Amino acid sequence: MANPLISQNFFVTPAQKGLVSAAAIVGAGLLGPLGDRFGRSRIFRIDLRLFVVFSVFCALAWDIWSLIAFRFVLGVAIGLDYPIAAGYLAEILPTRNRGRWLISAFSLQAAGMLLGAEAAAVAPRITPP
Repeated sequence: MANPLISQNFFVTPAQKGLVSAAAIVGAGLLGPLGDRFGRSRIFRIDLRLFVVFSVFCALAWDIWSLIAFRFVLGVAIGLDYPIAAGYLAEILPTRNRGRWLISAFSLQAAGMLLGAEAAAVAPRITPP
């Protein structure tokens, strides 16, 4: 969803567009074991900070290479979030309501994906002042 908007704001070659896309998903599956090694709570807090900081950095990227670098770190945070969030929530939630809370958390992820797609679909119609 972001690629058309990136192409509008930066002059990108097909190779650079591929790097921007790949940079956002590289972390998925590489860093899950960090939670087992250093503690899910600790890694989860670091992960949330990475999400916030590098999302802002992506919005402020000054050229395609800075965007690629920022999306790489953001991709690591996204990839780290999937295994850490599920494991951490399963550890801290009470057994009685655990299933309901986990379903709610992952449903909200799906809702966020839909809202992101909607924002990307609406954004091209909004012209800057």
